[in-house]
Amino acid sequence: MMTEALRTHRAATIVLTREPDDNAPLAQRLSGEGLNVVEYPCIATRLLPWDPTMLPPGLTLQDFAALAFASRRGVLAVPPEAVALAVSARLAAVGKATAALIARRFGRVPDVVATTQDAEGLAAELLPLLPARARVLLFRGDRTTGLFQAAVRDAGMELVEFQVYCNETPRLEPLELPGMQSSPPVETVVVLSSPSIVERFFAVNPALLEVVHVVAFGATTARRATELGCPRVRCASSPATESVAEAVFFVLSEVVP
Repeated sequence: MMTEALRTHRAATIVLTREPDDNAPLAQRLSGEGLNVVEYPCIATRLLPWDPTMLPPGLTLQDFAALAFASRRGVLAVPPEAVALAVSARLAAVGKATAALIARRFGRVPDVVATTQDAEGLAAELLPLLPARARVLLFRGDRTTGLFQAAVRDAGMELVEFQVYCNETPRLEPLELPGMQSSPPVETVVVLSSPSIVERFFAVNPALLEVVHVVAFGATTARRATELGCPRVRCASSPATESVAEAVFFVLSEVVP
């Protein structure tokens, strides 16, 4: 909950830069505290068709010891009837949101959910549960750190991966924020979830670089904002809704006169 000092900043504007469906829990949390939430999506997702006939020749879903999902979008791209064929495979999710969608869409609770909510953590928690020389099927987007793939190969396992969605840049217009011309200006916090979103946001809004406060989902995103010259960057402890909300509240509490 916000402190009494922070309540004086209920006029503050919080800019959310993911797609509205992804923003929904955080938007509700912040709006519930009386903050002004502005949706400004800097990303658009396009799902790519996938079905088991796309597997390498001679392989079926029954040949895989694990199906790993790097994001919610990967879950949406894979047909439930296909996953139903992988009866003996462990299902692995990169984080809680992805795990929840797997349960709803596939009717199976994931066997592994990365507590660190990143690809490296997913590999660290999944691979020790698999037999030697196991096959792992990874569903991912067009952007990847490669850490999960490297960990699978380093463990002597076989990896098959498919890009099942791509992140595209929507047409963006410069953001007009309420109260920015007032004296003093209304405090604005921009929530950024990836380095590419950092770059897209400030490419269109360079005048805001030294004006707004940034809350980043993780260290890599925070570092990119700093590299671009943003002087006020706060890194959330995790991408979880409450962690990001707490980071926003902390930033606003720090700027109370």
